[in-house]
Amino acid sequence: MTDYITLSLIITAIIESALGVMVLFAEDPTHRTRLYSINILTILTWVGSMIFFRTTDQAHIYLWTQILYMSASLIASSFLHFTYFFPTKDKLVTKKKLLIIFLINLLLGFLLFFTNTIIKEATVTNNIQNTIEFGSLYFLYVLYILGFFLYSFYRLYIRYKTSETPLEKRQAYYLFLGYSLSGYISFPTNLLLPWVHIFALNWAGQISTILMVAFATYAVVKHQLFNIKAIAVEFSIGALWIFVLIRTIISTSNTDRLINGGLFLLTIIVGVLLIRGVLQEVRSRERIEGLAKDLEEANKRLQELDQQKSEFVSLASHQLRGPLTAIKGYASLILEGDFGEVPPTIKEAVDKIFKSTQALVILVGDYLDVSRIEQGRMKYDFSTFNLKELVASIIEELRPNIAAAKLDITFDFNVHDDYNVNADQGKIKQVISNLIDNSTKYTPKGWIKVAIEKKDGNILISIKDTGVGIRPDVLPRLFEKFTRAPDASKTNIMGTGLGLYVAKKMIEAHNGKIWAESEGPDRGSSFFIQLKAE
Repeated sequence: MTDYITLSLIITAIIESALGVMVLFAEDPTHRTRLYSINILTILTWVGSMIFFRTTDQAHIYLWTQILYMSASLIASSFLHFTYFFPTKDKLVTKKKLLIIFLINLLLGFLLFFTNTIIKEATVTNNIQNTIEFGSLYFLYVLYILGFFLYSFYRLYIRYKTSETPLEKRQAYYLFLGYSLSGYISFPTNLLLPWVHIFALNWAGQISTILMVAFATYAVVKHQLFNIKAIAVEFSIGALWIFVLIRTIISTSNTDRLINGGLFLLTIIVGVLLIRGVLQEVRSRERIEGLAKDLEEANKRLQELDQQKSEFVSLASHQLRGPLTAIKGYASLILEGDFGEVPPTIKEAVDKIFKSTQALVILVGDYLDVSRIEQGRMKYDFSTFNLKELVASIIEELRPNIAAAKLDITFDFNVHDDYNVNADQGKIKQVISNLIDNSTKYTPKGWIKVAIEKKDGNILISIKDTGVGIRPDVLPRLFEKFTRAPDASKTNIMGTGLGLYVAKKMIEAHNGKIWAESEGPDRGSSFFIQLKAE
């Protein structure tokens, strides 16, 4: 019957195997994870060879002793090799250094397996504490193990001090902690005490490797091991494996042993697949969280850039407004004859300057309005006034331009109704003027009809024309920034697609509505404004 120490060694091997599998599934295969897997394999070989060392017969004990001490040396060398690539690749690592490590292991393997200078003989005893007789070069073996581990610890300490990120520091710290704790147990119990013929604790180092593997795995997978969901699944499956294994070992008949053994293999396969699925879910969630954080940062940056853009547009527009006003003013004075009689050819040129400047003034005003709206700096001065009288005055102001475009305009209203609203008179005038002006610009021929009516406690203004109309695909986006119909520039090259956006924001600030309707190209368009009546 298997003793409890051997059973503990078997359980240790199972747990370490599970942790090793976890690393392979926890992140994409890299040189670092491959090196860690090799280190895990050497540790498992050391633990496994101790199991066979304790349970074998006299004919095979010497071979298992050789494997036991060779695997211990490979743990030291593979760990040193691993430190050259963990947390990141060391810039000083060279093929020459790695070749030296390999050659030293090759020499040690030759001394272990082809001479008796390190292991002279091994003997099976009745109390299972089998004994070993060491050769004359065993002290070199001890120095080799001690030297490799001390140098590896030194390298981890340097990595800890020079790491640029807190994550790399934590990784180096946990790796150092796991291997040093195991080393403090393994070095005296597995190397020194057997040297003086004390073998009662020569298994303690193997069991302590669970600390080594656990902390190293934690470092390699960047703390993913301690995800609550993952650790619950891993420990539950590990407990199931151990339970089934113990049942297999203590089975009293070959039939029970066969059934329990098959069940053990099945639980291993299902458990590995389940752990893999959980870890993939954790990775996916972490990736999504990372993407969400990146998007949040990008959105924040875009908002900052948008704010800077708005501030720039506002500043630039303010700087442009002064010179444009001066140009417009002097052009007006020249046209009105304040500087004397102007020849017709010059007057025509100045008139073009005046009209172009007027268009630029409107454009600059739109940009200023957009920047104020987006920055929340648009101010409104509410007062009660008659909306019908405001519309009538706007039509009279624009009538010369409408007549110049050879269009007819009418204004319909009910003389018995009052059309009082509480609003910012200047902003409402700007919106209505913009809509009538748009109808003038986009109506090559025909008429413009303006109407105002009172309905259900609201006042509705409609502006209809026989112009170019609006395409159905453009209509839903008409009040967005910089939205213009694809062929709008053929009729009006000065449009920017900002006027309707500004109009919509201003009307919404009055808790009103603004919308457009059109039956399609060349079928005219209708714009509506609805405000609450007083």
